[in-house]
Amino acid sequence: MKVSDLEKLTGPRKRGKSISPSIFVREHLREIGPDYISSMWREWKELNRALEWKPSSYNSFRSMFRWLRRLGLVIPTGLRQPSSNPWLAERVYFALVPEKVKSDAWRTPRKEYDKLPVGIRHIHRPKR
Repeated sequence: MKVSDLEKLTGPRKRGKSISPSIFVREHLREIGPDYISSMWREWKELNRALEWKPSSYNSFRSMFRWLRRLGLVIPTGLRQPSSNPWLAERVYFALVPEKVKSDAWRTPRKEYDKLPVGIRHIHRPKR
């Protein structure tokens, strides 16, 4: 993904701001196709650094990804791959849900999730 493409999506560059990770995930999965979380985070971090913006932590990125899953914006593809480190969990690949690509929930996934009625929220929770 090109830096200029993300600047169009995120608006004018502001000091101390970063690219919205949820918008990045949507555009990355549109362009690349199914991918796993740590790969997306590494590319997102590189783009933030190229724009001289401060990237957030991997844990923060994973938390945001959890809200995308709970809202049904991304789904696991079923493709799994062993991690490069044997003590880490398998890589799980995710893809966009085509019907929800234009959803407003991509801008603020946590706020959108909080708007759901409590009974519906539990339906979307991934099994642990």
